[in-house]
Amino acid sequence: MGDQACTCKLQQRGNHLLPQDEIASDGTSETPCCTHPPSPGTSGMNGTKEKERQKITDSNISAAKKMLRVLQYLAIHQLGCGTDKMKERLPKKERNVDYYDMLKKLDRAVNHVIELVNKHKEDPPEDIDYSSDASDSPITSRSLDEITVTVRKELAPVLRDLFEHGLMKHTTSQALMTPITTCLMPQMAPAPKRIHIWDVFMRYYEIKHGRQYTSSPARKLSQAFDLDIIGGTAITSKQTLLAAVDFIHSSHSPLKRSADSQFKAFVCQALNEGKLTNWCRLLCRTTSIIDHYYYSWSYIVKTNFDGALQLLDKLSEYDFNLPVDLAVRHFTNIRDAF
Repeated sequence: MGDQACTCKLQQRGNHLLPQDEIASDGTSETPCCTHPPSPGTSGMNGTKEKERQKITDSNISAAKKMLRVLQYLAIHQLGCGTDKMKERLPKKERNVDYYDMLKKLDRAVNHVIELVNKHKEDPPEDIDYSSDASDSPITSRSLDEITVTVRKELAPVLRDLFEHGLMKHTTSQALMTPITTCLMPQMAPAPKRIHIWDVFMRYYEIKHGRQYTSSPARKLSQAFDLDIIGGTAITSKQTLLAAVDFIHSSHSPLKRSADSQFKAFVCQALNEGKLTNWCRLLCRTTSIIDHYYYSWSYIVKTNFDGALQLLDKLSEYDFNLPVDLAVRHFTNIRDAF
């Protein structure tokens, strides 16, 4: 017992030589004495300190998570980034493009078409063997009549430009990154693809189940007998639009015709059926299409395309017989020759 008492005293004296951080705050060593076990209050104090440290750590983690949520919110709503769709931030000059100038061009194109129609009524031209125009084919030896040229080179392009005012650019594939990563590393994201208005009409065709409609037996039967009814009910404007999109796509896509050529054919088909205004209105009133493809400052969102529809409505009182297969006719002729 005497040896243990001496050892204990030496240990207590040695504590004065140790650094202060190794000595407990109450003046006793954190290392228990060999003959004096630690008091119950010392272990309780250590447990309290542990809980306080854990509480501080949890608080710091919670604050970091809140900050990350704020940064993600700013990235999505201020920088225009997202995980499902990338909206390209357009320069201010493109956002401020005055669509009134395009409306004036559309008005001039419509009036020019009407003027030519009235002129041809008074002096009907001779029958013309159509070939493709210069924008769709290298074959330009045979001329086109003035109405066809005006529709394809004046009316259709300005109508396309109005439809594409404020049309978004979309990435070719979905981004598999968080919004923060997508914004900070744009070089890793796929390049945005410029969408043509014909792509939007094709999307309308998909969401309205155009393929199922055009391939149904009732539809084929009505088409075979040139009937205006399907299953005992009259054909609606939506059904005629789906049929027109299906016909143009199935005849032009296998021959790799461009979206612009298909849209020109669509305008000609719409004029032939007197449905150009109705078909454009159907697209403009489809909320899911507009919300997905257009910015809030676009012409179609701001005005519901009303001004353009009023101008196009002037053409509905005239009868047209325009070639729809102009971009593919020369290919068909070559195929028939063999």
